[in-house]
Amino acid sequence: MRLGIDTSGPWLSLGLVHGTGAPLHSVQLMAGRRHAELLLPELEALMKRTRVRKDQLTGVVTGTGPGSYTGLRVGLAAAAGIARGLGIPHYGADSLAAAAWPLLAEGAAAWITVDARRGNVYAGCYSRTGNELVTVAAPAKVPLAELTGRASDAGIPIVRAGPADATWLAMRAAAGQPPDAVYL
Repeated sequence: MRLGIDTSGPWLSLGLVHGTGAPLHSVQLMAGRRHAELLLPELEALMKRTRVRKDQLTGVVTGTGPGSYTGLRVGLAAAAGIARGLGIPHYGADSLAAAAWPLLAEGAAAWITVDARRGNVYAGCYSRTGNELVTVAAPAKVPLAELTGRASDAGIPIVRAGPADATWLAMRAAAGQPPDAVYL
């Protein structure tokens, strides 16, 4: 069983995935700036609801951003503590890609954005082919006006990110990316 955690934005996303890669259950709730307060109680409730014991966890994958500095630190620190305490691996994965996954239909592409304040956005371009998500343009902090022009020229829509899909994150454990935060 693998656990996915994302706290990079205003949403708290948690997800559990079977070792086979099949999603078991996920939780997404608007946390605002309360990730530190909500993460562990919500995780405990998720584990209880799904009857998954902590000794059944085989890995933790954390959304690495880009996003809120404090939110990223809360998620990464909690995941590192869980992984170290249980003696299981801890990996990272792109939070914008995790938000793109539920938004993109087969064959679709889009710029996925999160507000970065002062007229800027964190943006990454992704396309979906079958069960694969391809990063067309890696996440970057760009002025929204510049991105609007670039997206219009390429005919690729801009979509505001919702909550990251934490089950998608948990499935990324096989990729083995380090859990290093992306601070742009």
